[in-house]
Amino acid sequence: MSEIKEDTSFIPRTPPEELIPWMREQGCFNTEYIIYRAEYETVFEAGERHREKVVECICTACERTYHMQYSSNDSCHNTYSSAPFGFFNEATKEHVISGDSTLCPYCGAQVKVRHVGSFKYTFDEREHWPLTVHKINGQIHLIMWCIYRTVDKQARVKVVTHPYEAYVFEGKRCAKYCGYYKYFTSFSWLNEWERRKRCEDNVGALDLILPFSKKICDGTVLENSKFYEYCKKSKKVYPITYLRIYQKHPNVENLIMQGCTNLLNDMISQECCNPQGYWGKSYVGKTAVGSINWKEKRPAQMLGLTREEFRRAKEHKWSFERLEFYKKLSLQVFF
Repeated sequence: MSEIKEDTSFIPRTPPEELIPWMREQGCFNTEYIIYRAEYETVFEAGERHREKVVECICTACERTYHMQYSSNDSCHNTYSSAPFGFFNEATKEHVISGDSTLCPYCGAQVKVRHVGSFKYTFDEREHWPLTVHKINGQIHLIMWCIYRTVDKQARVKVVTHPYEAYVFEGKRCAKYCGYYKYFTSFSWLNEWERRKRCEDNVGALDLILPFSKKICDGTVLENSKFYEYCKKSKKVYPITYLRIYQKHPNVENLIMQGCTNLLNDMISQECCNPQGYWGKSYVGKTAVGSINWKEKRPAQMLGLTREEFRRAKEHKWSFERLEFYKKLSLQVFF
């Protein structure tokens, strides 16, 4: 059995090349913008030359720069905008101002309008937290990334990626590495992975996992974990906590193969998560789900049900709350 190395150079710090295109397919990074500013252009009227105020627009979708008719703040319907002026969109025949949504008159893309004065140097879009699965040196690595886009005053778009957390599984152990440092309200990114003494699951529930091979766990200690099936059978999963539970209770995979993935996720959410914490909801990643009888191997007996009750629970897709209510009610009737 290989050991978990203290050297962190073997853990990737850049995501796979296919991650960003796949995220776009999932609907991430699909917002486009028009960045606009005031400009002057020279016009000739009645043989006279003079300067006229116009609005220079740059579209992030088609990367085209063009001029539009200047509109005062009063002409625009968005009276709550702090921008000093807007522009008249000839394609949609409307006055728009910073904060509005409109169509690019050239490429037709749906865009959000931002005045250059509405942000300092750049503005950041909301962050996305995808997870990638790797097999490195015979060990399974689960790496979570922080990925977002920035847009500057010239409408240049840049995708920024940071390695957030990495979990390395070997034997009965799991090593946690962080690419950041937190101290009270301060937060900073590190230039290298830093190992943590406690392996707590801060990833929690995820719905953005880069597809991976069904055979990725072959030849590792997680070969029989049914991790691929677990991730495929539910929209939101708890990948770190599930594998930690499997390391301690390998028979958890019986629940997955019998169609109880959503019920297991409900149990993890109720029994393994800590809703407290300064940084919002944190996940302590407990490996003990007290509602499951780990001494049994058959799913029905693991959940404290008969074969008929288990069939009914699967058919009606019982939640953890309903399962607990049924078991309590059965005990009251029995006694």
